[in-house]
Amino acid sequence: MLQTEVMHTRLQTPKHFIKPTILIVDDQEMVRTMVADLLGEMNYNVLTAQDGISAISLLEEMRRSEKNNIDLVILDMILPNIDGNETYRRIKQIDPGIKVILSTGYDINNKVNELLSEGAVGFIQKPYHIDKLIGMVRQHIGIN
Repeated sequence: MLQTEVMHTRLQTPKHFIKPTILIVDDQEMVRTMVADLLGEMNYNVLTAQDGISAISLLEEMRRSEKNNIDLVILDMILPNIDGNETYRRIKQIDPGIKVILSTGYDINNKVNELLSEGAVGFIQKPYHIDKLIGMVRQHIGIN
C-alpha cells in the first residue's frame, strides 16, 4: 500500500510546474490554428503570430514585461512584410538562446541551410506530418 502511494506522488505534476511556451509564426491562419490546437491539447502554452513583425513585437513585449519566456518558435520561412530569414535573425537578437524550428512548404534551400548552420534547431516540411511535428517539439523542449 505504501509503495502505491509513493508511486502516485511521483507521477503528480508539481504545483510550481510551468508549461513550456511555443510561438507559432505562420501567415496561414489554418496552419496556425491547427498547430496551436494540437500543441495546446498536449499541455503547452501556445502563442501565434501571423507574420515576422508580430512575432518580433510579441517577443520584445514579453522581454520588457518579464513574462515567462518562449521556449520554442516554429517559424515559417515565407512570410509577408519580412521573410523568415530576417525574422529569425531579429528573434535571435532579442533572445540568443531561443530554439527555432524552421518550416516551409518548399524544399530546403540555401537560406534554410544557412539558418540551420547559424543555430536553428531543426526543419520541418509542410504539410506537417503530425508525428514528426510532435517528435521535433518533444526533442527540443524535452517534455511530454
